[in-house]
Amino acid sequence: MLNGKTETETETEIELDINAESIRLIANTVIFYNTSLLSKIYEYYRNTEPEKVKNISRLSPVAWQHLSFIGKYEFCNRENLIDIQRLTELLLTDLKIDI
Repeated sequence: MLNGKTETETETEIELDINAESIRLIANTVIFYNTSLLSKIYEYYRNTEPEKVKNISRLSPVAWQHLSFIGKYEFCNRENLIDIQRLTELLLTDLKIDI
């Protein structure tokens, strides 16, 4: 079942294109988000504990297990932007990531 439709229901060519482009957009967003976080964490460890940098380079920005795709999302809200720098600081200090 995809988009509330069963596999037996046909979709128009335009619906299939929109669906494929939506999937690409979500995948690229996840990769960008993860790459931003990993880059900040990499820089931190490169300057503080260089021996851990090799472990970070093995992490994949394609992973999505830590993200929730269930819910209502608002893409036009510019008031509550994600602060990658702050999020990275929280990950490194509060959660004490052990790479």
